[in-house]
Amino acid sequence: MSSELISVLNALDKKYIDEHINEMLYALGSNIKFEENTWLCDNAENDVERDCSIKLYFSKCPDEFIDYVKYYALIAELRLSTKIGYVGKVIEFMKYLKNEEKIIRLDVVNQTCIKRYKMYLDRTKLSHATKVSRINCLNHFFLTLSEWEGLPKNNPINIRQSRYKRNKGDNQLKTRYIPETITLKLDEIFKSDEVPLCFRLYYWICRMYPSRCKEISKLRVDSIKKVSDDEYVLFKKVDKPRNDLGETELVDIYIKYKGLGKYMIDLFYEQKSIAEKLQYKSNKEKYKGLLFLYHPVLERGNKEIIQYNRVCLLVGGIFNRYLKRLSQKHNISVDENISVTTHSFRHNNVTDKLDYGYKPIEVRDSGGWMDDVTIYDSYYHSNTDKSKKTQAKNLKERYYREYTGDYTRLDTKSNTSINNLTLNESNIASKKVVFRGRIMNLDEKKEKWILSNKRAYSISSDNRCIGICTDIYSCKEEIFACLGCDEFAPDSNEVDYYREQAIYWEEQAEHFEINGKEFQAEYASQTRDLFKKIVSRIESLI
Repeated sequence: MSSELISVLNALDKKYIDEHINEMLYALGSNIKFEENTWLCDNAENDVERDCSIKLYFSKCPDEFIDYVKYYALIAELRLSTKIGYVGKVIEFMKYLKNEEKIIRLDVVNQTCIKRYKMYLDRTKLSHATKVSRINCLNHFFLTLSEWEGLPKNNPINIRQSRYKRNKGDNQLKTRYIPETITLKLDEIFKSDEVPLCFRLYYWICRMYPSRCKEISKLRVDSIKKVSDDEYVLFKKVDKPRNDLGETELVDIYIKYKGLGKYMIDLFYEQKSIAEKLQYKSNKEKYKGLLFLYHPVLERGNKEIIQYNRVCLLVGGIFNRYLKRLSQKHNISVDENISVTTHSFRHNNVTDKLDYGYKPIEVRDSGGWMDDVTIYDSYYHSNTDKSKKTQAKNLKERYYREYTGDYTRLDTKSNTSINNLTLNESNIASKKVVFRGRIMNLDEKKEKWILSNKRAYSISSDNRCIGICTDIYSCKEEIFACLGCDEFAPDSNEVDYYREQAIYWEEQAEHFEINGKEFQAEYASQTRDLFKKIVSRIESLI
């Protein structure tokens, strides 16, 4: 049965669902019986991170409500791993109804009952995020089974009164930003041969690019492509859907083959060679083509025994446990309020880049976010002890006075450092550029079509049009990805803007190098080179 049909039937025709229940159960698992309290979901779409089939458990749900919860699990349009969490939280509410409210009928649940449940949650030691999730899951349950017999006629979850709100202040209560003293120690450890190759590569992707564990674990052996002698592109799928259809998008990240970028690329090709061999030893079809395959290591006393007869996929849970053991081994002390996990590195990456002058759109492109709200509300952690924003504003003047004694290089009107560029791009004169009202190096028919509606193709930054995308209808990338795209035609009238940006990012890169910020320096260098190449494209015409 298609998900579209289930969506129509979910609350309108229970009789039809009962008639086709075996077919729907089989879509989840090959041997599921509705009356059983454990469902083995071996037919459902499984995640590569999970080595075994996922199970749905209903045994803790009171008998008076268990059938409703099972129907909900059957027809809720959720990813299986998400569905497990939702079912568990709904069951917690059912237990509350019977044990605390002494209610055995769902149709009497009203807004007052939900308010008391909120008061009950507030008395617990659950985190604010968990309380938010409990109410949201409950709201989804009543919406999914709306108009079913035995349930409230109206959803008892009042959006304005019943639901918790998550805001930036709540996010700051739990520290997910790892202090620099800890990250520097971990960086040193994960450059040593003590750490297995697979774990080293996993760590540096976490550190350098804001990624979720699932996004890293799903990387394939061909996820990094070479585009020139000193330039590579990392392709990764964003784990969370970016549109209403539930589709995920491919994000491309440019990597310079220098410094940490070179170190990571070399690790990638070593791991790629290993993964390609291990795929033939694994009998799991879902492992085919994946990058992070490895032989697990069994620790017995002080001995490490490599299990060559097994092939595993490195996932977030395994890596985080390894990270914790490694920290304890090297006596890296962590405050109990600080969480050192792969997801914390995602918070660090966003916070560091924003504090050091990166624009939100540049952070969004590398992490796959759709807007700035999520970045600031959930991932940005302001540092009150050391105001990095103030440092970023004063960076240019302070840097050149303290380290070079020369402040004249900050004159952005001087084009000396840009005019003397030497870039290894032999076909730079053939790139598209908007010059004197024309789009150079573009098919004449397509050029006329674009110029007839120039505004629809324009690319803006800082409230100014900086160029034209000649392939805007098929392109799904954000503005920052335009800089390295052959279909982008920069406006020659904005050459001063590109020069200023190139100089600014050159200063940022030098500042990061002096202060030991290797991965920030690499990112800034990549950005600088993109702007420099655009300047060269324009100057080749001028």
